[in-house]
This record gives sequence, C-alpha cells and structure tokens, in this order.
Amino acid sequence: MAKPAKIKLPPIFIADTWDGLRISLSTNGTALADRLTSVTMVFHEPDSTVSILTLTSTNGGITITDGPSWQFTINPITPFPLTVGTKYWNIETTDSGGSIKTYLVGTIQILNN
Repeated sequence: MAKPAKIKLPPIFIADTWDGLRISLSTNGTALADRLTSVTMVFHEPDSTVSILTLTSTNGGITITDGPSWQFTINPITPFPLTVGTKYWNIETTDSGGSIKTYLVGTIQILNN
C-alpha cells in the first residue's frame, strides 16, 4: 500500500472561520474502483492519537459531492474550535466494498491573534 500524501494546510488564527477543503481522490487520474461511501477527518495533538475534533460525512462536517468520482468537501467551520499550536489531521475513507483507507494526512497551525 502506498503511503498517505502529506499536506500542510494554511495556518489559521484562533477562532477565525476555517474555509474547509474540496478534495477529489484518484489513481493516476482515474477514479478509484468502488464508490466512496463515507469520509472521516480527525484532528489530534502532535503526540496523541486521541481526537480533539472529528468531522464525518454522517454528522454534517463532510459532504460527499460525487461518490463514484471520489469527490468530497470538508465543510467550513465558524469559529474553528482548536487551540493555538500545531495540530495533526488525517482523512479516512470507506468505499462500497468496505475497504477503509487513509489517503491524506498532515498538519495545520493555529495562530494566536
């Protein structure tokens, strides 16, 4: 299995609106075989795997815009509820065949005003 892509998200000031993300996943430009059925994005502190914020396609934090094409949106959040510092995140997907994969991981810096 390939390693997840690492992405450093643009920094955000504490309590500002986070604009979210629009994501389209593919393999060499070709849509993945099975339809995307759920997405979860988890934020956590650097030395922990305990979630400090979880967004899902079932709780309204994520919208699957095109399951067969693997397109989804991490919806904007006002205000962004994380504290100052570097936070780590990962995005986990589930397809119609039941396969669970983490394709994207990264960091986001929360800045003091």
